Amino acid sequence: MAVTYLKRADKTPQTGTDETREIVQAMLAKIEAGGEDAAIAYGRDLDGYHSDIVVPADTIAAAGDEISQQLKDDIRFAHDRVTTFAEAQKKSITEFETELSPGLWAGQKLIPIETAGCYVPGGRYAHVASAIMSIATARVAGVEHIVACTAPRGDAGPNPAIL
Repeated sequence: MAVTYLKRADKTPQTGTDETREIVQAMLAKIEAGGEDAAIAYGRDLDGYHSDIVVPADTIAAAGDEISQQLKDDIRFAHDRVTTFAEAQKKSITEFETELSPGLWAGQKLIPIETAGCYVPGGRYAHVASAIMSIATARVAGVEHIVACTAPRGDAGPNPAIL
């Protein structure tokens, strides 16, 4: 049976072309072969970023001084809401066991993953809500190691609201 699209976005030069796929595949192959150094080179060449890829703790601490009190309050408000919901959601999921037939048991156990990688859109269009929704929920879930990645704003580094 053939697929019939009722509505479909027009293709632009940036979407879904074979050329785009080839470029991305080549980039991923370079990163796979060259590891972190290749990824850093792409950050330098494409984003114009020449600083460290790990944000120092003192930079994170100082980021609060660069944003308005209103924005801090808004971030805190959103964080509290997301955390409250995530905690309620976690409580609603229960572990259980059931005997399907004599001696045959099945069940569900809640075990958080050890590491979560959270992408937070940054650069020109920072999206603080992505940081809140991914990092706060991972914390509530009990994830031990959380890594957040974001695009820099040139050599200015990550958006301070995200930090």
